[in-house]
Amino acid sequence: MTKKEIENIIKKGKLPKDELDDFLANFSYLFLVIIFVIVTVYGIYKGSSIGKLESSQIILFLFGMYIFAFTIFSKKNERKLKKIKTNKKIEQNIEIIKKLNSKKIIELNFNSGNYYSGYLNTCFGKTHKIIFICLEKQIFYNLRNTGSHKGRMPYNFGIDTINEFRIKRKIKNYAQHRV
Repeated sequence: MTKKEIENIIKKGKLPKDELDDFLANFSYLFLVIIFVIVTVYGIYKGSSIGKLESSQIILFLFGMYIFAFTIFSKKNERKLKKIKTNKKIEQNIEIIKKLNSKKIIELNFNSGNYYSGYLNTCFGKTHKIIFICLEKQIFYNLRNTGSHKGRMPYNFGIDTINEFRIKRKIKNYAQHRV
């Protein structure tokens, strides 16, 4: 990753496309949601044509539409960078990231200057890809669910939020104390 590429990422506030943006992996999950919505629409159509429309059919349809909209929204926003203020120099911010790696909280597999990429270690294994960009007085990061070979949800129903909170707390804690 060149310095120019890192500057463009920060300027846009968004990561470039990578292996997690594979069309088939993303579409296979979205395909299941679309099938669910189609089946519920068919159920509503059949139920209304014979005069037996039940509220559970409408609730399932609304749930399917919500999941569909949430999936599109999450996919659209998952590459955005988030910021943690540390009030430390670049070198100290890099040390914070290295300390996270040494404590086995993350497992770094790519390093280019102040750009770090790796995976978050959880009790379920390497479930999230994490990227750090260390700058003066702040660290930009992005956390994305890696999914599986059968499809990748761009969200994880609260687990992403917990993991993000955990990383932010550790970084802020290390920033307050000497690294």
